[in-house]
Amino acid sequence: VSVLYCMQEGDAEVRHSEMTCFGIRSSTVGFGICMMVTVFVAASSTGHPTVNGGEVGKTPSVHVVQPALAYSHDALSPEISQETIDLHFGKHQAGYVTKLNGWLQSNVDSEQLVRSAMSVAPGTSLVTALARSLPSGPARNLAGQIFNHALYFEGMRKGHPFSALREQDPLRMAIDASFGSFDALIEAFRSEASNHFGSGWTWILLNKTATRKLSVVSTHDAGTPVHPTDNSVVPLAVCDVWEHAYYVDYRNVRPKYVDAWLSVLDWSFVARRFAEATVETTSGDSSVLRTYPLF
Repeated sequence: VSVLYCMQEGDAEVRHSEMTCFGIRSSTVGFGICMMVTVFVAASSTGHPTVNGGEVGKTPSVHVVQPALAYSHDALSPEISQETIDLHFGKHQAGYVTKLNGWLQSNVDSEQLVRSAMSVAPGTSLVTALARSLPSGPARNLAGQIFNHALYFEGMRKGHPFSALREQDPLRMAIDASFGSFDALIEAFRSEASNHFGSGWTWILLNKTATRKLSVVSTHDAGTPVHPTDNSVVPLAVCDVWEHAYYVDYRNVRPKYVDAWLSVLDWSFVARRFAEATVETTSGDSSVLRTYPLF
C-alpha cells in the first residue's frame, strides 16, 4: 500500500490536536514539538495509490518538517548565546533538514526506503527510523545529525538542576549504582566530552538490560548509539561537541563549553526519559507518522 501524508501545524505551546482525513479522525499528543504527519491509505482519481497527490512510480513528496524550538533563542544565554542558537538551530540543523529533503525528493527509491525504515523501526519519527535503518552514507549522516540535534536542543532548559530531583528519584539511584555518585558522573562526562577527538557527540545512555546501567560514551561525526532493531540502549541526553556548537561563545576552549552545557542541561527531562526508557516518545497511535524526532 502507499500512503498519503496529511500535515497539521501548531505553535510550540500546543499539546493536543485532532485532524480528520478521509473521514478518519486521529488524535495526537506532542511535547514541545507540534508538527505531525498522519498516514492514511488513499487513491487517486485514476485508482492508483498516491503519495501527496502524486501517483506511485513518480517522485514522492515525503517531506521532513523542522518545528520551532520550544524556547526562545536567547533562553540559554549567557551560557549559550542567542547568536549560537540562531546559527546552530537556524542554519546547521535547518541545513541538514533541507539536504535530507533534497535527497528524499531526488531519490526515486525514497518511497520504498521510507516504508522499509518505518517497518524496521515502527512507532518512531521518519527521521529516527531513517537514522536507525539506512546504510552508511550521506542520507544516513543527515538523518543521524537531525536526530542527534533534536535530542540536544530538547534537553536544554535553564532552571532544572539535578538538585531539584527528589531524593528517591529512580535516576538518582541509577546514577549512584552506575557511577558511585552524581559528581563522578559529571567528571566522567566532562572528561569524555572535552577529550573527544574531532567532531562528534557525547551521550548519557541507559542500557535497559539487566540492571538498567547508565554509561557515558562518545560517537564520531553523525554517529548515534541507537540500533536498527535493538531498543535496549536509550539515549537520555547528548552534548554536541562539533565546533559549530560552541565556537562563537567559547572559541576553541571546549571544556568551558561542556561546563556551560552541563549547567543548562534539563535534569527533569533526563529523569523523564529514564522513566520512559524509550528511544523516542510515541503517540500511542500507529497511524501517526511524525517526520521530526519527538522526545
